[in-house]
Amino acid sequence: MSNKTFSNILILGFFVLVLGFIIRVFSGNFQTENKINHSPKLVVGIVVDQMKYQYLTKFWDHYSDEGFKRLVNNGFNAKSNHYGYAQTSTGPGHSTVATGTHPGVHGIIGNSWFDKKSKKSIYCVDDFNYKTVGSKTNQGEKSPSNLLTTTLSDENRVATNFKGKTIGVAIKDRG
Repeated sequence: MSNKTFSNILILGFFVLVLGFIIRVFSGNFQTENKINHSPKLVVGIVVDQMKYQYLTKFWDHYSDEGFKRLVNNGFNAKSNHYGYAQTSTGPGHSTVATGTHPGVHGIIGNSWFDKKSKKSIYCVDDFNYKTVGSKTNQGEKSPSNLLTTTLSDENRVATNFKGKTIGVAIKDRG
């Protein structure tokens, strides 16, 4: 391959890269379909592992009017979510939804990871400083202490001068 051909390929590649960036920035993908023009009185976030949005439409006739149908018709839902990273495990995924940031920012990079400093495997929610209320077992030694950023719930509390209420319910400890 001649130097001129190689240079032309580099220039074309750079042009395509810049054009792609410009299209992405000005395409309007940053706007959401549903805009809320007032402060909602209640915010309910629901995450169901392995539940694609298509399940809402596919099984629509099986849902009651006061369940998923009510949430879809009267609430906000995101129809096309994409994670901008490769490992979509429970811990990083739920942390991304809760914080609005990526694992590199919120710190939950996996359900477990190896910590070079301590030379130990770390489970994303392990925290031996806490116990389950009303129990003497070691089962409840969990907390969000490995999370490096605030969550939407944290920001709600701050924005409402700690008058906003936050309640979390999960089946899994990393939910």
